[in-house]
This record gives sequence, structure tokens and C-alpha cells, in this order.
Amino acid sequence: MLSAKRVGPTGKAYGLDMTDEMLALANENKRKAGVESVEFLKGDIENIPLPDFCVVGRFVAEGAKRPVRMGGSRFKRAHNV
Repeated sequence: MLSAKRVGPTGKAYGLDMTDEMLALANENKRKAGVESVEFLKGDIENIPLPDFCVVGRFVAEGAKRPVRMGGSRFKRAHNV
């Protein structure tokens, strides 16, 4: 949500999670906040459902309870998007 507010009304922020429960919670928080510039996608860091090189920005891990070590193919895929 923080990134969605940073990009403003003309930008787009993406959130990624692999669980339906977290996606439902994120979409509920989006609705409550009245934020339109964010889209939540189902996937993981090795399978981001976006084409390569379609996003200009940075990788931000917000609210990760157990962040994984970013290395190898995980970082490469995140970098390509």
C-alpha cells in the first residue's frame, strides 16, 4: 500500500503473494484505503505473473514475516520484471 501511494494516480504498484488468504486481506485493505493504483497478483518470486522488463521501479519486501534470502534465480526473476 505504501508503494501504491508513492506512485500516485497515474502510476501502478504491484503486490505479490502466493496465498489466497493474504491476497484477500490485501484487496480488503486496498478497498478500505480507497487506493486504485495497486494490483495484487498471485505467485511467488520465482514465478511473477508479469512479462519480463514490464516494471520500472524497485523490489520492496513489506511486511514479510520470514523473508527468504534473495539470490540465484529468485533475484534474477525479480530483476527481470
